[in-house]
Amino acid sequence: MLAQLGVRFLYNDDELNKLPSKKKYASFNNRDVGCSHSYFYEYVKSGLNQEKWQRDVSEEILNALCFIYNKKEKEDFNSDDCDYLYYWLNELIYTNITYHLHYIPVIKVLEFLLKSSDGRDICKYDEYYMNIENYRDIKKLF
Repeated sequence: MLAQLGVRFLYNDDELNKLPSKKKYASFNNRDVGCSHSYFYEYVKSGLNQEKWQRDVSEEILNALCFIYNKKEKEDFNSDDCDYLYYWLNELIYTNITYHLHYIPVIKVLEFLLKSSDGRDICKYDEYYMNIENYRDIKKLF
């Protein structure tokens, strides 16, 4: 019956991995993309290391920031990348941070850093009204 409804692919990991969102999310955690020389790297790293995590995701967050910064520098940048990154970061941080009260300050610092790089805009999040209650619903679209 599910196959007749066209939702059979939801139970097939191979098909799910072909979705654009899955490909984007995988690229955010590409360990081959480094940017430890970037002005923000040590600042973000030290801030993330001060947080208490259920599962330490600080390297994943740094990898994602490096991916976006490097992509912006290469001019191979699509603003859709910011949408995917924003929802991916929210999910990653919220589900792994030990003290949920710290979620907002952490995401706000990352948003601030993504708004500019040497005077250039990278990702503009002002167009979204996000809160903890609705970001998961919106993320499903991405």
